[in-house]
Amino acid sequence: MSKTILITLNNSGNDPGPYNIILLDAFNNVVPGGVTSITKTILQNGYQLNVPINVTKVRVQSTSGNCDDLYTDIIIPQ
Repeated sequence: MSKTILITLNNSGNDPGPYNIILLDAFNNVVPGGVTSITKTILQNGYQLNVPINVTKVRVQSTSGNCDDLYTDIIIPQ
């Protein structure tokens, strides 16, 4: 079973991306099904993603240059 979420990056400042989308469960364990190397433009336009029902958090993480430690966690309402 899965659910569809919409991820939109409204403001990433000067960070050009790309970004990884990491799926996490309630215990912060990585859940398979994430996306790697998605562009800033795609995220700004809104990106729909089907995720397993046990996903409670989505991490949008920059992979550009020295920005690997920059990320935003999005809580998914259950």
